Amino acid sequence: MNLYTLLQERAQNDTPIRIGVIGAGKFSSMFLSQVRLTPGMQVVGIAELDPQKATEACIKTGWPKDSLSVTTSTGEINDAAKKQSVAITEDAVALIAADLDVIIEITGIPESGAVHAYRSLEAGKHVVMVNVEADCLLGPVLHKKAAENNLVYSMAYGDQPALISEQIDWARAVGLEVVCAAREPGTSPNLTTRLRTPYGGTTGFQRNRWPAATIMPRCSTRFWTAPSRLLKCVRWPTVQG
Repeated sequence: MNLYTLLQERAQNDTPIRIGVIGAGKFSSMFLSQVRLTPGMQVVGIAELDPQKATEACIKTGWPKDSLSVTTSTGEINDAAKKQSVAITEDAVALIAADLDVIIEITGIPESGAVHAYRSLEAGKHVVMVNVEADCLLGPVLHKKAAENNLVYSMAYGDQPALISEQIDWARAVGLEVVCAAREPGTSPNLTTRLRTPYGGTTGFQRNRWPAATIMPRCSTRFWTAPSRLLKCVRWPTVQG
């Protein structure tokens, strides 16, 4: 039985996977653009320190403005979900406490990400960790916490560590012995230039386009550096234990 069939069953039975998203940057926007068209999933709320940024991210990815509700408490978030509205809040703790099944952590800030994930697991919520820095820092601890509570702590499918895991699983399943797994680094030949400028002068984005692209300059510059690429490789064994 494939994922689409399982999602269709949830949609038909009116039992969608109830999702809370923490962070409203570029990665969050990519998810929001897809989940709006995915059956069997419901975005209960989005926590973002700048609620206007979350609202704009939703609108830019196709969500009708009248389907969004600015909220300040867990009760308001739950009420919005009952009306099939997406709650926008600046309070991640309130979102974690709401009636939902899984938290997707996409802040890109290791300290906040670790706290959000731990609190989510304590609250009985599954966690999808997109925040690679937080996962490298405390991934094994969070994985153990999830197992103790019969919950799922997972990487995001589509990110490099998850794709490496999938390839290794496939190779082992067809009887191959895996002796090494890695990814092509793709480090920019103009790395020095990227490190010198907070706006990554050779990324193809002009400074005045950053706000519209919902990309944090420091994140883009970091992604083009070797240490960030190595973090992706370090992350896979943290999930494997």
